[in-house]
Amino acid sequence: MADYPNADNTPGYDYDPDTDGITHNNARSTGSFTIGNIGTTTVVDADAKVGDIVIITASSQKAASMFAGATDVEAGIYVSSVTEDGFVVTHDNADAALASTFYYAIFPSF
Repeated sequence: MADYPNADNTPGYDYDPDTDGITHNNARSTGSFTIGNIGTTTVVDADAKVGDIVIITASSQKAASMFAGATDVEAGIYVSSVTEDGFVVTHDNADAALASTFYYAIFPSF
């Protein structure tokens, strides 16, 4: 697959509605992680490369409260760095946030 966009501004991939999964659409890797109590979580993923784009999303209402700024959890979770073979997520470490699980997808940079 080629990078997006091509010289003629068309997408850099072929869309095939019969192919299962997000990985067909240029994602290098997908997975999940659960946050701990130290304010950062290191996720090890051999497909991560410096400069990649990591997208995270909540897997539950408890995890979503970190994005939404619920009253018992300060809003705050973001990918603070991407390294070879992984990435670091910085987050709130309040008791209400502990053990929240998130999904992620890693995409090559544009």
